[in-house]
Amino acid sequence: MLALDEKGEGVCIACGPPLEFRVVTHEQPRLLRVLGPSAAAVGEPFALHVGLFDRNGNPCSGFSGTVDFEANDEAVGLPEKVDIRQQDEGVVIIDGVSMLQAGVFRLQACCSPLTASSNPILVEHAPQQYGYWGDVHAHGWGDSTMYLMHLRSARLDPAARHDQGRRLGRFDFCCPASMSMDVDQRDEIFGAYREACAAHDEPGRYVPFLAYEAHPKAGDRQVIFRDYVDEPTPPSMRAPMETVREQYGERNDVLLQVHIGSDPPHWDIYRPQRERFLEVCSAFGCAEWLLQEALQSGYQPGICAASDLHLG
Repeated sequence: MLALDEKGEGVCIACGPPLEFRVVTHEQPRLLRVLGPSAAAVGEPFALHVGLFDRNGNPCSGFSGTVDFEANDEAVGLPEKVDIRQQDEGVVIIDGVSMLQAGVFRLQACCSPLTASSNPILVEHAPQQYGYWGDVHAHGWGDSTMYLMHLRSARLDPAARHDQGRRLGRFDFCCPASMSMDVDQRDEIFGAYREACAAHDEPGRYVPFLAYEAHPKAGDRQVIFRDYVDEPTPPSMRAPMETVREQYGERNDVLLQVHIGSDPPHWDIYRPQRERFLEVCSAFGCAEWLLQEALQSGYQPGICAASDLHLG
């Protein structure tokens, strides 16, 4: 329900439902962002994501203009400038950039009056390890408890959530998922996320993961699957923890992520033998206490911070 005070007199009149919510971009860019990899080998081509965002963090979808790059003798494939057209919706991806020498580089760009330095890019002759970025806990369409996420809108569609991660965020992987699947729509919803994974699977560049959020009484868990092709529809999101653990707890191709949102784990009610993946920070805040409690309980989990993003 939405109520509006049309005349500014303190009298609010209800309008709707149904209502359609659309994100409208502010016309003035506030942020120029340049994203490359965290690590690369000398001469190894990589993609550089160049984006313009408004004061609310939304891509400037209606913007058209030019981004200029500062000359860098070590960079190959970096153009002097790139044009951003309206059909680019605020983001351009430059493929085939590489560095000739080892070192730490920040590529410089300008779209007057905005300037930007890229993230630091560590370039080595023989990298011992690479850093990969993604979001292991974020949501989209398919929720039965929040009306806004119940709508399959342009922003919350599973395919759109992967596109946001890959194109806007320059993620290497992402796990967008339904939060509280409607019991009567589980096959449709889970199938949509499976199809979105298949459409955005880009080996060597972007890895989509299939996931859903379970809500047993012993505490929420984000269930993340390594493979998406043949994974059947999961049980009801209200299934008891015993059922979730029996189905997924011993599988090495499934991660049960301990949730720090509305319902953290109740280890006094149900204490599994192992907890492999623990969320210690999200949009709900920081939870070092949860990590301390897990360690004191004998667990040795991998840890993560995630957005727990609800509205795309």
